[in-house]
Amino acid sequence: MNRSFRWLSVLSVLSVRSALAAFSALSALSVVACETPVPPPDAPPDAPLGPGTWGEAAAELRVRVVDARTRAPLVGASVTSDDVTATTDARGEVVLASGDAVTARAEGFVTETFVGAEAGALTIALEPTTPRPTRRVRLTIPAWAALVAEEGDQLVARVQVARDRRIDADASPSGECLGADAVCEVMLEVSEGASLVFAELLRIDDALRPTVEEPVGLALGEVAEGALEASLARHAATLEVTLDPRLPGSPGGVDAVVGVPGVRVGERVMLYATPRADRTRFLVPALEGTFAGATLWAVTVGSGRGLTTRTVSRATPGEVPTAFPSLEPVSASSTRAGDRLSLFYDAPLATLISRDRVVRIFDRRASVPSEWLVGETTLVVTDAPRAPEGWDLDEVERSWARRVTIATP
Repeated sequence: MNRSFRWLSVLSVLSVRSALAAFSALSALSVVACETPVPPPDAPPDAPLGPGTWGEAAAELRVRVVDARTRAPLVGASVTSDDVTATTDARGEVVLASGDAVTARAEGFVTETFVGAEAGALTIALEPTTPRPTRRVRLTIPAWAALVAEEGDQLVARVQVARDRRIDADASPSGECLGADAVCEVMLEVSEGASLVFAELLRIDDALRPTVEEPVGLALGEVAEGALEASLARHAATLEVTLDPRLPGSPGGVDAVVGVPGVRVGERVMLYATPRADRTRFLVPALEGTFAGATLWAVTVGSGRGLTTRTVSRATPGEVPTAFPSLEPVSASSTRAGDRLSLFYDAPLATLISRDRVVRIFDRRASVPSEWLVGETTLVVTDAPRAPEGWDLDEVERSWARRVTIATP
């Protein structure tokens, strides 16, 4: 064998070895690539921090459990989908088989159940069982003497704290200063974090009632986070709103109807204390500066015989409501028979609230097990639009049109 042939043989062997090595390397990379987890195309969608139902229903369901007040994930919460139970991870999430009734539980929180959600992901926000932390804050109007001198000693300031998000939440704390008071100072309970405080300035008559035609102005202030005192100053940029109080006849079971105007500033709501039913004129902040993105609305409230019904009219940006909405309440009632609580209502969302459990119904079903709800229970039925991606419960609170609250038997 000549020398040239030997070199060609060696080169051929080396080429084969190189090719084999390259093939082995590619094979190893392929194995590594195959071992890298790839989410299946039908994996449940992500669940946002806001409570609600998201995406299309599938065989598996992603559930995220969060603290309703802080929106922090709840680690180690128990989630049951029909008969399957799992525990949430560090993100407050769990993936398990889809079910009709999905219940989230955690120590120190009110249990909550979603029924008939028909979604690929749920975010369940559990309310802590402990009362919301508050602090007692001293609120003053330093220029009170000057205001009384300008407006007369029949001036009254109705001081209030803006509430969080919900129009129909429990009434916010309030206090009053009268023109005869040397100083205007009230002590109110304010929730944790920063809060907006405001005072409606009115003239009162000899019977200490607000006169119908003479709103005087507004005073506004801000309670800084952790602060124990704050002052309010007269707000110059106001807008007068005249609302037509004429309403159709009260429906059966409602024996008192009033109109209340309000202003939403971000997630805070300035809800005026319930005025006289025949009051028509109000002063609200002009939609500029701090209030440039605010929404004005009017709500009609009817109450009596164990129920409260509300209808809301919201103005589009740059406009104001001109009339209280007609009181056309949602129909709602309930009965207990055997082991079932039967429900009758004509709106998309129903919520049952007891001391230890909240049940949210998304499919208009007519009954739930009585054992779910122990003790006094309230039925809340809400007429609100559903977003394309699902029920965004935060948006429901911002946009609902009609709501009725009634005690169940």
